[in-house]
Amino acid sequence: MNPKYEALMRSLGVNLPVIDFAMGRIPSPMAGASTPAEWYVFPPALMPISSDGSWPSYLGLWKHWFTTRPASYVRLLVGSHSQTVEIARSDVQFTCSLVVSAVVSRDGADDVARRFADALQVANLEEIDAITLQTEDDPRGLVKLPQFQDAVPLASCAVDCRYDGWFPAAESAIPWWLTACELELPDDPSGILPGYEIAPWLHPGSKVELFNQLLAAGSLAGAWLTLNSRGWQVSEAKRALAKLAGLSGDLTFGRLADAWTSVAEGDQSY
Repeated sequence: MNPKYEALMRSLGVNLPVIDFAMGRIPSPMAGASTPAEWYVFPPALMPISSDGSWPSYLGLWKHWFTTRPASYVRLLVGSHSQTVEIARSDVQFTCSLVVSAVVSRDGADDVARRFADALQVANLEEIDAITLQTEDDPRGLVKLPQFQDAVPLASCAVDCRYDGWFPAAESAIPWWLTACELELPDDPSGILPGYEIAPWLHPGSKVELFNQLLAAGSLAGAWLTLNSRGWQVSEAKRALAKLAGLSGDLTFGRLADAWTSVAEGDQSY
């Protein structure tokens, strides 16, 4: 992770073990995981923590600025058009999920996994080891762990789970379509979309003109959610993000814009 992201995450109050893992100060025992994360391409909403070049994909903190929606942790699949799935809703859940991955990767709670859990301040390694014998790294099995008893993330919700977060979900009682972006929708969103008109940024298609319209109308949240849609070229996104940062006057958001611009290379699309 670029040092600018470290400063940003510190200012947002992210737990130190998460930051130390992202910066590579806590080595990852998972095969293929790179910390600090490498650039493959990701949208500005993602603060990258680790990357895996085999697909590629990212683990990271996901935040929608200019909304009241809380940040959460996600897996972003670059090779699946940047589709984004919520995997944890707190720092504690995220570090627990990392230890689960380590135990599965190491085929048990060996000394390497134990040192990793200690560094991340995850105390229930034996309990995690027992659960992974039953469910391996299936995120739906995490609900058996105390870290996942409340505020269950969408990836861990089974059929009988009542999801109360802000990612798009059919059973959610929260009007997620007001603050969700296109990258959070499943491949076939027809089964979860409400039966009335949704926000324009959730529709497929080019978003550059829509971004400019929303920005001109003073809708910072709408412009931000539009920016985190499919099809943006990096060069276009850089210009749009600079406009948004300039109009917002938000110093912390300015740090985010500076951090993303400093790592965004080439002219791929996300």
